[in-house]
Amino acid sequence: MFMKKIISNLIHALYIFFAFFIYTLLQLLYFFRIPKTWQPLYNILAVAISLVGVLLLAYLYYKGLKHQKLPFNNKPHWDIKRILFSLGMFILLIVCQVVMIKFFYANHISANQKELIHMQQRVGSLFKVLVILVAPFCEEIIFRGLFFNYFFTQDNIYSKIFGIIINGFLFAWLHDPTFSIFIYLYWVMGMILAFTYLQTKDLRYSILVHMLNNMLG
Repeated sequence: MFMKKIISNLIHALYIFFAFFIYTLLQLLYFFRIPKTWQPLYNILAVAISLVGVLLLAYLYYKGLKHQKLPFNNKPHWDIKRILFSLGMFILLIVCQVVMIKFFYANHISANQKELIHMQQRVGSLFKVLVILVAPFCEEIIFRGLFFNYFFTQDNIYSKIFGIIINGFLFAWLHDPTFSIFIYLYWVMGMILAFTYLQTKDLRYSILVHMLNNMLG
């Protein structure tokens, strides 16, 4: 039984690794410098490929829901209570970032943010598609959806708390692999997004919060 559990976890880890691989390939689309005459056509192609990639990740997520013992993704998907809760989480996310940046990261910019600024200067308008649409969808499917589908499925407070902490750390590590002082900022962000997903039981709400955060940024 123990060996079967280990093999199952390894298979699930491979699913997540495959999802990261797809997301990485999608990000590469936004790093190329294209001549201006080809830019409109390339933009359409990049968006179309991104849509296919996001749909593939969504398929992996829905397929993985069978492992989840909690009532995720039930209809109706949208209701005013969860929308207001998500907006509250968005406000909390912004407040935490403002406070931490003001008191702990004054006059500093994270390596991840520097890379985003550099990318924006290089690729122009296509950058907004990646940051506001592609990144929130892909990261929420991988970090929140697949992660909790495969590794934290028990309906108890300890599983939820431990899952939120670990999920937040993984989110932080992938955004700050050098373990700089900014890892705590990303950790808090990841935990708020994980809490949003677990409370609403629907990936649409953590995606919404993530999109609003990136849009404001």
